[in-house]
Amino acid sequence: MSNTANTTTLPIPGQIRRHVLKNLTPRTKGERDLKAACVAGAKELEANEMSSLNTIDLHVTNDALGVALDLARDWLDSDNGNNVMAGKSMLKYELSYEPADPRELRHEIKMPKSLIGFFMGEYNYEPAKHKRESKIVRADLERMSWTGTGAKGRVRAETLGWFLGKMDGLKEHPHPAVQRAAKKFIDTFTEPYEQTQRLITGYLGIEDEEPEKEIVTAEDFKAAIHGPGPELVEDEPAAVEEQRPNLVVIACGGKKSDAPGKIPAEERYTGNYFRACLMAAEVMDGPTMILSAKFGLIPLSEEIENYDMRMGDKDSVRLGTVRRQVEALGLENAKVTVLGGEHYVKAARQLWPDAEAPLTGGIGQQLKQLADIYGGEPEQEEHQDQEPEEPARRWEKRRLSHLVSWGDERRFFYFGGLAKHAVNEAGPLVGLKWSESNSGSNYLKDPETGRVIAEVHSMSNVWAIPAEAPEGFVEYADRGKPADELYWPEEYSRGEFRNIPNLPSRGRNHEPVIWYGGKAGVNVLKPKGWQKVKVVYTGEGKYDLVDFKTGESVKTCTLANQVFWATVNEDQDQAPEVEVKDPLLNLLAETAPPKGGYEVPENWIELAEEGNTEAARRYWTRRCEEYRRTGK
Repeated sequence: MSNTANTTTLPIPGQIRRHVLKNLTPRTKGERDLKAACVAGAKELEANEMSSLNTIDLHVTNDALGVALDLARDWLDSDNGNNVMAGKSMLKYELSYEPADPRELRHEIKMPKSLIGFFMGEYNYEPAKHKRESKIVRADLERMSWTGTGAKGRVRAETLGWFLGKMDGLKEHPHPAVQRAAKKFIDTFTEPYEQTQRLITGYLGIEDEEPEKEIVTAEDFKAAIHGPGPELVEDEPAAVEEQRPNLVVIACGGKKSDAPGKIPAEERYTGNYFRACLMAAEVMDGPTMILSAKFGLIPLSEEIENYDMRMGDKDSVRLGTVRRQVEALGLENAKVTVLGGEHYVKAARQLWPDAEAPLTGGIGQQLKQLADIYGGEPEQEEHQDQEPEEPARRWEKRRLSHLVSWGDERRFFYFGGLAKHAVNEAGPLVGLKWSESNSGSNYLKDPETGRVIAEVHSMSNVWAIPAEAPEGFVEYADRGKPADELYWPEEYSRGEFRNIPNLPSRGRNHEPVIWYGGKAGVNVLKPKGWQKVKVVYTGEGKYDLVDFKTGESVKTCTLANQVFWATVNEDQDQAPEVEVKDPLLNLLAETAPPKGGYEVPENWIELAEEGNTEAARRYWTRRCEEYRRTGK
């Protein structure tokens, strides 16, 4: 990289060059300079018959470099991985940029292992630890590299001053290593910080025509914008409570106008529930904003296109994006009231933990509550309007043992807790499989993750609402199998097929039974569903997975294939039959419980068959019988 006069030669990433050529409409000198440089680079690549994404050096002015760096910083929070990598590559040249405002100057800092524990959590950097600091300090800290061996990054003068203040307090730390590191940091960065502060003071003195200040902090700027606080009576200091701005946040609606192009958000959402929320917000204190599943926190007047998405969907707006919107608007400390469904209330309380949510119950109840707020007749309930997202629930007291026999053997229901306690209106959807009972207790599991939510005895009374299996639930639906045949292993493994124990081979022609959870890989982090299969060795290092019930081939694997698998621990009537040669084991097989027992691990059967003494054979016979009876 070379730098002559006010022009720098450096490799601008292809992702940024292409974005500038395609999307940037120049309005400033820096933007015009950057686009001109990218146009020249594109012509050079075209002349050499090279891809537009190839690396190429561009001659850019200082102003153009500033525009490219601003774009790179925005891309660090992008959902596009290529943009993130391009942004990081571009930010390597931050120290080459000479901003007009010295407050934007960056300083390269490093901290050893002995210091980072005072700024990060136990294992990694935790933004919440510094939530009271200014936006500049928080942003710089989050973009630093934090590891267990140290930290480094490029920070602005305000953040560097913040670090120096912290280090000053560590100079007298009882640990010698901390003392040395803190003093070294102070010695290294005090002079650069003071030089930058003099530039900032001079810059602000010229631009704002205010007396010079020794140190300019974020609080000085807040005072300049909002004015000084109330005067206090001399010799009678009193704490002044911070005035929190009011804000009403309403959920976006499922029913929308199909008008083409972009129209104001308050016109895009047309459902009765949204209109009722809007009327209620108009009589409440503070401005109103919409929490949109696609666009995040937006004003009523923001023009948006039509879309079909709900909060919590895979591609809905990320919480981090909404948090940055809140910070940009200065609403971190707002006193918020949320009008919306459960998912929207949960999302809002991630940003404002003390947010008020006055609406409860189903959509009909909430429409009446909204009418009480705005003082009118409640809006008519519309089925096509998707807000709130959950229908009104009618809880029933049921004995858990009865749940499995509801209707068509459905085993999914909303669990509102034990009936001896007050019902939990927000009770989660759970799945119950009768054969998973253990000494009378049953595991209620999250259908998505298989995590055990509660363990409840069969004779206990619970609050429950019957429910259908989740729509499109795992792979069994594609094979025409009912959802209540699903099984979630307590533990499963992920790795090469060769790691499955007791695999058959040319010399061992048995057929072990396992749970097969599908292919695993870099982008497949958890199984989507489970199928009980026999493992059949077909020769040449290949294994055929055969559906245990239908005998159909599910997949052919090699030892190197990455798969999800789990050991089988299900009803005996679903387990494979084992050919038993020993008379004692034949007797055991005949007297084992026909249903409700447990499948004996196959290696136990082999140990019983291969026992070379009568005592050993009797021991394993007793052990297998006990396991089939109790599962222990």
